[in-house]
Amino acid sequence: MRPIRMRAILLFIALISVVAGAAGTPHADAQVPAAPAAAPAAAPVKTPDPSIRFAHDVVFALALGSDPATDARIAVALAARLKAKARTDHGLPVKNAWIVPQGNWTLGDYLQQCAQDAHTRGAFIVLPPSSGVATDNWIVLLQNTTTVTFSVMVAQCDHSGSPPVADGVAGPPPSSPTPRPGDNASVVWASEPATGKFGRSQVEIFPLAVLTSMYLAFAPQRTYQTTTNVAYPVPNPLPSNGARSSVQTLDGTVLNGQSSGVVQSNVLGAFSGNGLGSTIGAAANPDFHTVHAADDAIGHLLAEQLDVYCLDPKVSVARAFCSW
Repeated sequence: MRPIRMRAILLFIALISVVAGAAGTPHADAQVPAAPAAAPAAAPVKTPDPSIRFAHDVVFALALGSDPATDARIAVALAARLKAKARTDHGLPVKNAWIVPQGNWTLGDYLQQCAQDAHTRGAFIVLPPSSGVATDNWIVLLQNTTTVTFSVMVAQCDHSGSPPVADGVAGPPPSSPTPRPGDNASVVWASEPATGKFGRSQVEIFPLAVLTSMYLAFAPQRTYQTTTNVAYPVPNPLPSNGARSSVQTLDGTVLNGQSSGVVQSNVLGAFSGNGLGSTIGAAANPDFHTVHAADDAIGHLLAEQLDVYCLDPKVSVARAFCSW
């Protein structure tokens, strides 16, 4: 009996093991639950570009050239011209707003500022200029002249939601509620090209030295010779004027080219040794000349175009920027 009972117990244990293994193994046709789908990545939030907030109405002066340093000087010159004390008429811009030169701004920087600051009224924008340099050599006089030509446009910001008006024509209304850069900015005036000039003259030393040397080499120089005759034997008593019986003075002319060459060499050596160069006068500086020529062009443009437009009584269209 005991061996039979032991076999039964072992068979029972084996049966239980088989059943447990079948239950723990997944069937081929069984559906495995799918993993949960990953949540979509959130779209990156664009941080708004920084802008300057003003507590007073402000107008900017910009220059869209290729050289940042020259652009900054031209923007400062334009701002100074617009705020000049000679512009006393209240119908001329800029009288009621601050004017800030921004020589390093791009057009996108201004549009961003216009969209985010309610006190930004607009901007005077100098378009990329064209320039040229002329040199006139008059042998002893060297003259350098720089000519600059450009146009200016006035861009106005609208913060009221109404379409901007230029020359009686209404533009598209800005988007709402928050304008994007460029939506609330419109060009309300553009000038004709204006030209300015600036030049300097220099006196050249080398031609003067050469001409002087040529003159000294070929121009006659006067010489003097004195001859004294003494009488022998000496008379006794001596005359009141001594033993000389006569005095003869001779003059003549000689050429002295060697001395003139020495003088020329010494003069040129002194100038070159002191770093003075071969010219007298201010040396031509392209940036300096360009800025002053641009300032001259701004003066012509304001007096001959912008002021005439703002003060013309025959023009009946809206000119809001003239009261900035």
